[in-house]
Amino acid sequence: MYKKKWKTTTCDLGGQQCWCRCVVTEDYKKEWFDDQMECCVIPSQSVNKKLAQYIVKLHNENIK
Repeated sequence: MYKKKWKTTTCDLGGQQCWCRCVVTEDYKKEWFDDQMECCVIPSQSVNKKLAQYIVKLHNENIK
């Protein structure tokens, strides 16, 4: 999980209008079941949109 690139995605409740974002691995697909925690880095309602984007940017710039 930590050697893969990450991305942000919306939660299932609020969509694009929601304040939060999930951080998942780049290979995560929305149609997968939500219980596939191996793809989830930060679950919904844990961080806001700007912080999630910042975390993803830092991680993706620093993986080898």
